[in-house]
Amino acid sequence: SFQLLQITMPVHVPKSGTPLSTQGDVASSFLKQAAEIFAGYLKDNMQPNSDKKVQIFASPDQIEAAFKQAGLDVALKEGDGPAEDSLLLAACRVALEYSIRSGHELYFNQLYARPDPASIVGDWLAAVAHQNVHTYEAAPVFSMIEKSTLAKLARLWQGTTGP
Repeated sequence: SFQLLQITMPVHVPKSGTPLSTQGDVASSFLKQAAEIFAGYLKDNMQPNSDKKVQIFASPDQIEAAFKQAGLDVALKEGDGPAEDSLLLAACRVALEYSIRSGHELYFNQLYARPDPASIVGDWLAAVAHQNVHTYEAAPVFSMIEKSTLAKLARLWQGTTGP
C-alpha cells in the first residue's frame, strides 16, 4: 500500500520569531540588500577589462571554509536553526565570490553565453512572480509569453515569416 511521507521544510525565522516573508519592512529591507549585492555583482561581472578573475578556483574544502568564515555552514545538520538575515546575505556574497563570472569578457563556454541585462530582468521577473507555466489559470501572462516565444522559435526553425 502507498504511504504518504510528510516532509516539513524549515521557514526562515529571524530572532523575532516571525517568518521573514510576513514582516513587510523586514522583508523589504532584506530583499533590497540582496538586490544591491546582486546588482553590484552584475555590474562588476560585466565590466570590460576587469581585473577580476573569471574564476577563483577553490577546492570543496576551501569553499566550505569560506562559508563557515561567513558564519554559515554548507552542511545542513540536524537541529540547525534558522540563519540570521545578515548571515544569509553573507552567504550570497560567498556564493557569488566562488562562482564562475559568466559575464567576464574572457569567459567562453560551449553551453553558455554571457548574461545580458534583459535576460537577467526576465529571470528576476519569473522569480518574483513565483509562477510556473503549467496552465493558463496558474500563470496567464507567462503562458501567453511562452506561446508567443514557441511560435517565434518554430518560425525561425522553419524559415518562415509571419505572425
